[in-house]
Amino acid sequence: MARPADKLRAVVEVIRARIAHGSDALRGMPGERQLAIELGVSRQTVRSAIGQLEREGCLARLPNGRIGAAAGREGSARRPEIGFVRRAEGSQENAFWLNGITRAVDGRATVREVSFDHFGDPALAAALEAFDGIFLHPSRESASPWLGERLRSSRCRVAILDFDWTAYGLPSISVFPARAEWKLLEHLRDLGHRRVDCVNAQPLDPVIEARIAAWREGLAEFGLTGRLHSDPGYPAVEMAYRLMRRKLKARERSPLGTALLCVTGPAAVGTLRACADEGIAVGRDLSVVAMNDEGLGPYLTPSLTCLQSPPRENFLLSAVEWMIGRKEWQGSLWVEPKDIPMFVGESSGAALRSF
Repeated sequence: MARPADKLRAVVEVIRARIAHGSDALRGMPGERQLAIELGVSRQTVRSAIGQLEREGCLARLPNGRIGAAAGREGSARRPEIGFVRRAEGSQENAFWLNGITRAVDGRATVREVSFDHFGDPALAAALEAFDGIFLHPSRESASPWLGERLRSSRCRVAILDFDWTAYGLPSISVFPARAEWKLLEHLRDLGHRRVDCVNAQPLDPVIEARIAAWREGLAEFGLTGRLHSDPGYPAVEMAYRLMRRKLKARERSPLGTALLCVTGPAAVGTLRACADEGIAVGRDLSVVAMNDEGLGPYLTPSLTCLQSPPRENFLLSAVEWMIGRKEWQGSLWVEPKDIPMFVGESSGAALRSF
């Protein structure tokens, strides 16, 4: 059985870690009774731990009488808290954004990840109240004037990821501007392709719609033709696989382009598998390229010609400084790279006469 002194030290360290990681940022630190239940110790042990942390300057009584994180010793500023607020469904993109935020913050603030189901979700309202700043990834839901005003007027400073909400006065950050697709179309044209079809399996949202529109504009720009093959759903990899199996089986009746441009990484992965199952050599019989490889392009078989994300922290730094420093935003509200690197893999090759 652990000695009382050992229990006290353990509880102090657990509470200290909760403070350091902002674990109670959204709902506030529980009271003594709830902490005792959560940690499996007596209320007296919790009370002693809280008292020790108050003396150290880590905890303080808040105006409402509850215990919460305090300013540091000698009046040092409270550690800022930044939230990455995203839709509940997981994705590799979320992981990339969280990693970029963490790198941009570089230890200057606590970073917490919060999920929400819809814009009326109490978790979103709680995040706006709890954090100094949040990076909001809205996913498929469109903004409304009410929501835009709510976010812009919040004490919490809000930046939008992937979507353009600058019309509501909100900084918006994208690492894959839709027009960057033209680099892929130019690459395919230079390989001799004259028909480049577009493949989509993601539910439509402003980002996907912009990529499809950019493909259409690029066809006109480079003198190409093409058809859209779209069957939105979830999971996107499976939807793309089923879609392209059907299209490949019917290609004698309804020919495909000699190249396929996939608007997302999951669409490309499903397409590559469909080609393999139909006995089609990608890169020789048919070229496949993707707007975003989600970090997988060089490691697929065949390796995938794609646009690759530049280091995201480079485009998040100004927003982090704005959230932490509390200065006014400087420059354009729309942040995007001037150029995106293209990885040329085995999946793109010289065009056949027809496919």
